[in-house]
Amino acid sequence: MRKTIAISALAALAIVVYAAGQDPVLLRKTLKLDATETYKVTMSGTQSVDVPSMGPMDMGFNGSYNWIFKTTSVDTAKNEAEVDVTMKDLKFEMTGPMQMPDAPAPKDVTSKMKVDSRYKITQSKLAGQNMQMMIAMGAAGAISPFIELPEANVKVGDTWVVTIPKSIMIGDLDVKLNASFAGEGNIEDKKGYKLEMSGQLPVNMDLTKIMEEMAKSGNDPSGGMMDGMKMTMTGKMDVKVVSIVDKATGMVLASTVTVGSDMNVNLVDMGMTMPAKGSTTIKLVSN
Repeated sequence: MRKTIAISALAALAIVVYAAGQDPVLLRKTLKLDATETYKVTMSGTQSVDVPSMGPMDMGFNGSYNWIFKTTSVDTAKNEAEVDVTMKDLKFEMTGPMQMPDAPAPKDVTSKMKVDSRYKITQSKLAGQNMQMMIAMGAAGAISPFIELPEANVKVGDTWVVTIPKSIMIGDLDVKLNASFAGEGNIEDKKGYKLEMSGQLPVNMDLTKIMEEMAKSGNDPSGGMMDGMKMTMTGKMDVKVVSIVDKATGMVLASTVTVGSDMNVNLVDMGMTMPAKGSTTIKLVSN
């Protein structure tokens, strides 16, 4: 017993000494004109909705797409770049009684964003929204796999606060999560500096507007039954992001996003609430 305690104490001491001996690191994203970064994104998850008088209805989903970022301009004075973002080859499947009707997924979905040297990202509205896109981008739209880098130098164990941009998922709420620097690490075969971020996001989404957008794109999953019906989704998401960034360029090489959700789907006009719980995992790896 004493031997085990001694070994544990020595291991803990070694970690402390190692961390103390590391030089502080300044994490910055290199912004380069015409640079192209490509990623393979995969996602999977489960969802259970408790429908009044029918009981729980479960579904599973999985999918993938290619994500391409091309830098079109760089403002060196602001350390900021404009980037064209393209999502290609979207594949998405659902299983269970909540399957959506067959509809062709868009081959290319484009948007624009700005990113600075700390990976602070502002993204415009996606074009051509439909049911596949909304579910595929649901968690990723609220939680970026690109963790905002700290303002100053960091050592192993240092933390900072990340402000989550307003989105369709969280509405106009001001949300902050905690990030930390874990030193060197890897995700699969991608090695570099390891960053972690976690916390809880409140959800305040107007589903009525989303249904309207999907109807415009010709993909109304209700077949018109819920046209004009007031619907909202409220609740919370517990999230964790682990990212590996390149030591030289600060580019994200790989990232894993895990989300546990506890929501209420509110059919306001009917006075009905449907509890929904789920989990989602999104993995991103550079090509």
